[in-house]
Amino acid sequence: MKHQPDLAVGLSHHALYDLCRLWMIETGETLRHFRLSEWGTPERSNGFTEDPAGRLEILS
Repeated sequence: MKHQPDLAVGLSHHALYDLCRLWMIETGETLRHFRLSEWGTPERSNGFTEDPAGRLEILS
């Protein structure tokens, strides 16, 4: 598995969703989960849901 750099703090969930979707289109890879770390608990909207480990899943 390739190293995935940390995403910049301060993006809205909607912008983060768009960024991840673009990344998947450009690379042809699937990004199903990524860690929020210090961001806290996200809202369960804008195409995301959080699992018990504190990761977001992109809902397609």
